[in-house]
Amino acid sequence: MHGAQSARPQRAAAPRVGHRRTIRQLGESLLDHYRRPRVLGLDILRIVAALTIVAFHGNVIRGFGRNVFTTVVHADGYLAVDIFFVLSGWLLTRQVLRMRSRFRSPLGFAVRFWTRRWVRTLPPYWFMLLAVFLGYRWLDHQNFPDPLTVPLLVTHALFLQTVIPPNAYGVSWSLVAEEWFYLLLPFVVLLTVGLRSGRLILGLGLTALLVPTTIRALLLTTPMEWGPGILVTPQARFEGLVVGALLAAASLNASWWVTQVISRRRTLFVLGLVFLAGNLAAGVADTGAYRIFGILAFNLSIAMLMPFLSQLEWPARTSATLMMGVTYLSELTYPLYLLHSVIQLHWTRLTGSMRFADAFLDVAVLLVAASLLHLAIERPFLALRNRSDARSTAPAPTWKEPFSPRAAPPTVPGSAAPRRGRPTSMIEKQEAVKKRPPGSRS
Repeated sequence: MHGAQSARPQRAAAPRVGHRRTIRQLGESLLDHYRRPRVLGLDILRIVAALTIVAFHGNVIRGFGRNVFTTVVHADGYLAVDIFFVLSGWLLTRQVLRMRSRFRSPLGFAVRFWTRRWVRTLPPYWFMLLAVFLGYRWLDHQNFPDPLTVPLLVTHALFLQTVIPPNAYGVSWSLVAEEWFYLLLPFVVLLTVGLRSGRLILGLGLTALLVPTTIRALLLTTPMEWGPGILVTPQARFEGLVVGALLAAASLNASWWVTQVISRRRTLFVLGLVFLAGNLAAGVADTGAYRIFGILAFNLSIAMLMPFLSQLEWPARTSATLMMGVTYLSELTYPLYLLHSVIQLHWTRLTGSMRFADAFLDVAVLLVAASLLHLAIERPFLALRNRSDARSTAPAPTWKEPFSPRAAPPTVPGSAAPRRGRPTSMIEKQEAVKKRPPGSRS
């Protein structure tokens, strides 16, 4: 027996992968992520919003004097959060509408959507809560007047800090609005499945759009302050999420989206810029009427930009380095938002020419910290989520498509073909617009 065992051929040892090769493979995998094609227009909008928020909280007037740019940023910089709201409403509603038909169970559909969002949003946020909790003594207490105690740590982790005050992590109010939007969105989509009237769906959407405006009008009659009170109340600021969601639903299901909106996207973009400039100018005056209606008008101006920006892609001969740089900066926007109140910008403490060098140094430190948060916390969890998505198999679709009471019936053998020149689905219409020759109307 012993001889038989010794006569067996020995198994060849598995080749060892060197540490350098492993690091190189990880680096290549990371770079491949940033090489993937993205929508340039949405990345630009996201970057502009993040940098505006950083400049707004940095008190640019005191640091760089009063001019047109600093005056607008100082007065209207808080509106950049609404840009993020419009983007979230647009992207997530389109995602939900596309993924819903792959699930037989409504609960399975909702849970899948929630877990995908939480894998992206919770790890960096919880990490920053822990950092604020442990490092409170070293923070600027003007930005963090209330220490993050253990009970407050729990309420903040569950996004209840605006319901059970105080909010010890000031910028997290917008995360509360987004998280509650995530929770409600699948149920709203499921509700619309049973509604066969497009007008009724539109009416409900417009009603939801007016709720924050009404709440602001009511709060302005109370002793609550504007900046530290009303502006950071999620119930008074969520219209951007509704605007983005309505746009997304129309883009995927409305029969007029391609012919009436996408075909006129450049005209809408120019008009949106004009209305946006007028809105920002009115915001500098900061009248009572603007506090009630200005945020809604700003969101509608951003909505007019979305058809063009959502179709804006990189030119074919763009440098790969430039594309990767913009993509990377776009993915830093969430860490930048979480970090910018913790790593306080100090350019207002210096005078003379040194304030520019100090501003550059502070922004560089903020970008490095955001990169560490992104690469060490956010990116690994997203990689795990993508790996889980690749392994999962989608169940067969069983539900009817929502938001499309006038959708064309499926073509069956022997039935009349659709009328020539009219695509039967919104996807076909969007592809047809993209394939038009350069000289055609768009």
